[in-house]
Amino acid sequence: MDFIHLMSVNQMNIYAYIMSIVGNSNDADDIMQNTSTFMWDRYSEFKSGTDFVSWGIPIAYYKIKEFHKQKSRHHFSDDVLDIIHRKAQEDLTDINLYVEKLRQCLAKLSPPDSRDVSGSGSLVYGDGTGL
Repeated sequence: MDFIHLMSVNQMNIYAYIMSIVGNSNDADDIMQNTSTFMWDRYSEFKSGTDFVSWGIPIAYYKIKEFHKQKSRHHFSDDVLDIIHRKAQEDLTDINLYVEKLRQCLAKLSPPDSRDVSGSGSLVYGDGTGL
């Protein structure tokens, strides 16, 4: 798969990870931009067939650390950032497991029941992206 496709499919997970650490959407947007640019520049190092998000999260983590050192008057120590990073990764894994369980449950519903749950027959997030 090409970079554009992989990024479009996985960007929300990487962004959610960044947002869970920085807590500010403007900062998260800047960090996501820096992360995406770095990933684009280093895409030749990505091993096809591996998990794109797992490749992108450590890149985002280092971009968060750079951001905190450059932009923040009060930045976390590396030890504190490491703790937050591990917790955010656990949370992202949990979310992905919950989404997969939800998909499995929805697959068991009859078509009419499925439409009742999702409204249109396909489950979407508030921003219009599919589940």
